[in-house]
Amino acid sequence: MSTLTDNTQSLLHGLHERLLSLVVTHVRVTFTAPEYGVNEFAHLFTHSILYLLTTDGKSVEINMGSPSADTYLGRLMIRRRHFQSHRHAFKHWDFLASTGLLVRDVLHAIKANGRNLYRFHRSGLGCRHWVRTVIFEFWELGFIDHSQVHPLRRFKKEVRYSYPFRLPRVKTNVVKGKFLWETYY
Repeated sequence: MSTLTDNTQSLLHGLHERLLSLVVTHVRVTFTAPEYGVNEFAHLFTHSILYLLTTDGKSVEINMGSPSADTYLGRLMIRRRHFQSHRHAFKHWDFLASTGLLVRDVLHAIKANGRNLYRFHRSGLGCRHWVRTVIFEFWELGFIDHSQVHPLRRFKKEVRYSYPFRLPRVKTNVVKGKFLWETYY
């Protein structure tokens, strides 16, 4: 399934071939908040992260985060993790990956679709929009097994909510950032 092209080299630069060749079993979206369950307002500081769960029981984290205080430019961080869920994760959605999907394929698609260039909203929000966009592109590309239509619909609804600890969920706006690639075309 892998089709790596030269224009992807900058995103993959420095990543070990073993990491790029890992087979993905599931794509996981997580909501994390450092003080969830301790601070009653922690759900207001939720961050969304993608994890590629791999056949070795570990994961590759794909995180559009760390917006600059001056420009709100996102920074795409790719990390090998020895776990499948962040310790501060309080909500997640799992999607079965298509057979033979490699980490390389996913990273190539992110770069090819310009999803590695993102400016957060001036409020500093926008990670849910980034994750939602990427997940639906994965679906369109066939990276997510097409038996996952019902979990995908559920995710589309549930991503619009905030989840206070031990309280009913609260509808929230998915604040949109701007994909910079779209600015130029």
